[in-house]
Amino acid sequence: MKTYVTILLFCSLWHTKGYSQEIKNPFFGLYSIIGGDSVYNTFEKQVKLVKETGYDGIEISGPENFVAMKSALDKLDFHGAYFYFMVDVDQSRIDPQLRNYISALKGTNTILAPYITSSSNQYKTESPEADAKVVKLLRQLSKWAKKEDLQIAIYPHFGFYVQRTDHVLKLVKQINRKNTGLS
Repeated sequence: MKTYVTILLFCSLWHTKGYSQEIKNPFFGLYSIIGGDSVYNTFEKQVKLVKETGYDGIEISGPENFVAMKSALDKLDFHGAYFYFMVDVDQSRIDPQLRNYISALKGTNTILAPYITSSSNQYKTESPEADAKVVKLLRQLSKWAKKEDLQIAIYPHFGFYVQRTDHVLKLVKQINRKNTGLS
């Protein structure tokens, strides 16, 4: 029994002496926690509530909301932790407007979180042809992000072209850029 108690005591002291790993990721809310609320019906009100609630940041949900959300974040000195947007495997290039949004995020440490779709539904399951297109598109995105010192975390989403973590990992290895990973 003494040996058992000694081991437990040692383990508990070892844990409290700083030998455990600290998580340093920001604790942020996805936009869906507040979007569509009838009282908090402006980006400014939404950002203010999320900030006052104690979160480190909030998601910027899509390019269609970028300008208004970024304005509210800047006004309230708050952090857009995650910029969630679509990359369409059926397009030959990434929407050039995204480059402006990415530039506007320079210095914010906002994570770029693309989800990958096939608007034509031509690619419903993983295919080498579609993967090659995704790799090309995300290498371009990676180049833009690198210029602004931002990271990319590809977001797998059920029902979209890239829906599984193992598929994202395969793509990340093919993209082969230090600032590109997975969510």
